[in-house]
This record gives sequence, structure tokens and C-alpha cells, in this order.
Amino acid sequence: MFELSVGGLPENGLDENVIYSIDDFIRARKYRLMRSVLIIKNQKIVYEWYGEKCNRETKHALHSIEKSLTSTAIGICLKNDMIESLDIPITRILPEYFNDEANVFHKLITLKTLLTMTTGFYWRNGPHLNDPMREQLKRSKDWLQAISDCNIVNTPNTEFKYKVTDIYLMNACIERLTGKTVYDILN
Repeated sequence: MFELSVGGLPENGLDENVIYSIDDFIRARKYRLMRSVLIIKNQKIVYEWYGEKCNRETKHALHSIEKSLTSTAIGICLKNDMIESLDIPITRILPEYFNDEANVFHKLITLKTLLTMTTGFYWRNGPHLNDPMREQLKRSKDWLQAISDCNIVNTPNTEFKYKVTDIYLMNACIERLTGKTVYDILN
């Protein structure tokens, strides 16, 4: 099992008051469904809290963590000038999949559109973590082609719709623009 050492807050550049305010918030049970909080800095655990019936060994479902990691990677790319702007159209990044011939709306989809989940692609999320469209996408031989073939039911940049396609596309765009995966960027 992978083990991290424990480190203190000040020596890892963290403001104790901010962390203690998080701790106070948790203990006041303002977010009752929270099961644990773990803050890692410089490869050291600097803060950990576990709710009822949870400890270091408890396994947690981490739904939607990919969206947080991908948006963090975008921030790193922008800060380090690996990506020039969020306004780059997807037609410039993945032209073999997204172009005016395929769909006139493609030119309106930018990195910002992907990040804000406002592409307008049709997507039907299933109930109780059952996502039939994601399963169909997984079976596709070319998932970028499968996404680009999805109908656009709302003009891009006008309506938020929570869906995995936008994050999958963002990951592909990051890799195309930087030559690195999200994993590589975050390491």
C-alpha cells in the first residue's frame, strides 16, 4: 500500500487559520454527508478528518473527481503558458473530428465551453449512477468520433448540462495542445 508521511501546516506553506476554519465548518456539520477530508501538500498529509465509521482504511466512491483534476490541470497549463487561452476553438485543436462540415456549431465550442459544460451536446444521464450513454461511448472504437457525432441540441455556451463528454474532450484537447496527459501535468 502507498504510504504518505505526515507534515505540519506552516512548514508546508499553509495558513493554519484557513485549515482550522475548514475544521470548524466540518465539525458544525454544515455538510452532513461529508465522510472525510484529506489535504496533501508536498507529498505529505497536512490535514485529515474522518466522519462516523470512517478511517484511513475506508474506501470511498470518488464520483466526478476527474472533472476537478482536469480543471486543475487546465489552471496549471494556463499558469505555465502551456495553453495560451481558454478561447481556443475545438475546431483548431481536433480538426479531424470537429469542423464546420461536420456541424456548424463546432466552431462555437472552445476550451471554456468544455470547462463550463455548455457544449450543447445531447446527453442523457441515467438514474442512480447508471449512465447508458457513457457505456455506449466506452464500447466505441473511436470515442472522439462518437462524441463529435452526438447531436447538438442547445447552442454552445448557452446552457449548462452535466455530462462526461465535455471532460473527455477537455482531456483530449489538453493532450493535443501540450503533448502531456492530465496525469503528467498534475505530477
